[in-house]
Amino acid sequence: MTTAKLKTKVIDKIKSIEDTNLLEAVYNLIESDLELQVTMKLSKEQITAIEEGRKDIREGKTFTDEEVKKEIDKWLQE
Repeated sequence: MTTAKLKTKVIDKIKSIEDTNLLEAVYNLIESDLELQVTMKLSKEQITAIEEGRKDIREGKTFTDEEVKKEIDKWLQE
């Protein structure tokens, strides 16, 4: 099914709904998805940094929570 056809089917279904609560739920679902799409746009640099971080995790280059807390304490004392 094409995107255009699917949109038409969804719109037709929504037009037939009389339940206000259901319409509000559908609206909130669509609205939250749109907000997520806006907040999830990353720059090339951010994508690269995420990929590097995932590689580090795969290679076991990680720190425990305690190690990170100690490092933060050091930074704060400088």
